[in-house]
Amino acid sequence: MHLKQHLEQIKDNKLGVAILTVGILAVLGVFILIFQTMRPATDSGQGPVLSQDEIQAFKEQSQPVAEVQKAPPHPKKTFKRQKTVSEEDILGAWDARLDTARAIFQLKNGTYQLVIIPDDPILARYYSNGTYTLKDDLLMLEPNLDWGPPKSQRYVYSVLTRSEMPVSVLKYKGQLIWQLPGSDAGVYVPPYHPVLSEVQDNIAVWNVLK
Repeated sequence: MHLKQHLEQIKDNKLGVAILTVGILAVLGVFILIFQTMRPATDSGQGPVLSQDEIQAFKEQSQPVAEVQKAPPHPKKTFKRQKTVSEEDILGAWDARLDTARAIFQLKNGTYQLVIIPDDPILARYYSNGTYTLKDDLLMLEPNLDWGPPKSQRYVYSVLTRSEMPVSVLKYKGQLIWQLPGSDAGVYVPPYHPVLSEVQDNIAVWNVLK
């Protein structure tokens, strides 16, 4: 039977024509799908649709902001006195976080320097420098107002305190710990401490300044 006769028989059979049409369309669909898959993607110009929350999160990630680190929680609310702490244990430069500021402290050659740097750059910095004495674990910082603030044309400094600052010091896992002296230290502790009143539980945790 010739091909022409087959086509004439298919024309007379409507069901056969429908099946043939569906088969041809299916084959074309497969070819189109393969072509689109192999074809390199093009930029539509609109990009992916993002929610407002996703857009806002991306903006916040892209905007540079000043990094403000929080003070790490200290493991205890109070530490036992460490009367065996020596001057060599606490010498050097130290760095601590207060509630809303950073503190830098240095002990060297019988003198100390303390600078409080608020997180808000508009606010003035506070300073205290002078001499110190260490008896057992009691560190007494004695300001010398004649020395004046650190020399700087960029920052404004204010005096932190004009009074002596007593602190009880100890070493804990390489850190320098400040806390309020207890009643057995035999020293007057003011109701408001210029440094320890600005930290959790009146305990300052100092790390070696890097």
